[in-house]
Amino acid sequence: MNQIDPNQVFRERMPRHAFATDDLTHGLHLYEAAEALRLAIVQFNAKHSIAWLAYDVDRPTAAIDWEDLHAPAPNIILVNRENGHAHLLYGLENPVHNYTEAKPKPQRYLAAVDVALCDKLQADEGYSKLLCKNPLHPQWIVLTPRLFLYDLAELADYVDLEKYKDRRRRLPTTGLGRNCTLFETLRLWAYRERRQPWLSEAMYFESVKAHALAINAGFRPPLPHSEVRATARSVARWTWRR
Repeated sequence: MNQIDPNQVFRERMPRHAFATDDLTHGLHLYEAAEALRLAIVQFNAKHSIAWLAYDVDRPTAAIDWEDLHAPAPNIILVNRENGHAHLLYGLENPVHNYTEAKPKPQRYLAAVDVALCDKLQADEGYSKLLCKNPLHPQWIVLTPRLFLYDLAELADYVDLEKYKDRRRRLPTTGLGRNCTLFETLRLWAYRERRQPWLSEAMYFESVKAHALAINAGFRPPLPHSEVRATARSVARWTWRR
């Protein structure tokens, strides 16, 4: 295991094009990575790859609470100077791919660890995990307690995954659990829908998208519509061809 500079790894792992902003009330825009890194709030994972697990802790003691909760040390802690609230980031040594053709078992394992770690950290279950405070921006206090990336199994050692081992049971619809539930539920439904002989390809794609949006409407909070549409397109392409 090699020692790393977490902030440099964050820079290197930035998506080639990322959403970013200096003020969420002004909306998001898509930038090339170098431009995005000049802004205070940025997208931190690529579209189909999870390299960072991130948690939003809305407490004045967010920067130190993880120790009292016997949670793993974050690689990066990003603290709001005004209220002490923070984003906690854990870097994965081997990012997990979440495109349609990827194996579902690693995706579920990742989602189970994410949901359990969110519970352990007493973090905000409604955090969308699209954006985080930018550790390369001077607006935030930046701490780097751990200088080694995590193997997913090491993170799993800190949490109780027993109740998530039965793959027939859906994960809680929080964090990455929402993505996993959306993908699994939509995929199974799409296979059945594909058997309808009267559906054209265009009609089928619209049907899958509509069902994906209906599933998402049941999540609290829901996933961003852009993410749901992207999942629906991937599932529809895969199931239509196969």
